[in-house]
Amino acid sequence: MEPESGVKMKLRAARNKLNALQRSHDRFVASDPYEVSAKQYRVLEDPTLYVWSFCCVKKKRTPDERWTSLIDELAYHLRSALDVMIHHLSIAPGRADPDGTGFPIASDPKYFDASLIRYLRDDERTFVKGVQPYGRPDDPLRVLAKMNNRLKHRTQMFAVEAVGFDKATLSNNFEVNLTSIDVVHITYATPEWIDDGTELLRIIFRRLDDVEPHVQVKMNFVIQIRLGDRTLGSDEPIGGLMSQMVARVESIVDGLYALRPS
Repeated sequence: MEPESGVKMKLRAARNKLNALQRSHDRFVASDPYEVSAKQYRVLEDPTLYVWSFCCVKKKRTPDERWTSLIDELAYHLRSALDVMIHHLSIAPGRADPDGTGFPIASDPKYFDASLIRYLRDDERTFVKGVQPYGRPDDPLRVLAKMNNRLKHRTQMFAVEAVGFDKATLSNNFEVNLTSIDVVHITYATPEWIDDGTELLRIIFRRLDDVEPHVQVKMNFVIQIRLGDRTLGSDEPIGGLMSQMVARVESIVDGLYALRPS
């Protein structure tokens, strides 16, 4: 097998993991794993006041172990593809298996390890230096390097879903239908991410008559995948950070190999 074929195999493996992550995420979202529960009680300090509290309820377990495994494997294949590519391009007559090569990723020029690409041609070394994520903490290449470093130290990656909202403010994501009540105050939750049991909405009200008051609430959930403090997807992981990492590595591989046509 040609060395370049091995790089392409790793990129295909990464893309397959990304697609599997997307499918798993879609199945979980389609299962309707969250709902809003309502609880009504009277305010002790003022018996004329009532409170309606609406909380997020998680009905189904998140497949976080599968998501974690897929993300770990995806990061491994991407990082390996870059390193294997540099090893391949470092091969020359009399140097069939060059040692100490790899694709350097640095957040600052002073940390750039030029020795890893010492066997490359000048134009290839310039290319590698030109794609470095200097001064860009959210650059997909820099995030990939950090993920890979955690994997090397055997720190398990942990992926978990986060419940967010599809608009800027929480109030825009509720459909509230009120009847037979005099609303005194409405309070919306303020956290960016919510967990099982988080209060989303609180309505303080007075009853207008003897008719049982009615409040119907529908919330627009958006389920995202997060890793630590990073969101890996917007509405879907395929459109988020993981997809950007795959596309970035594929672009680097294509660009570097294009400098040395076969």
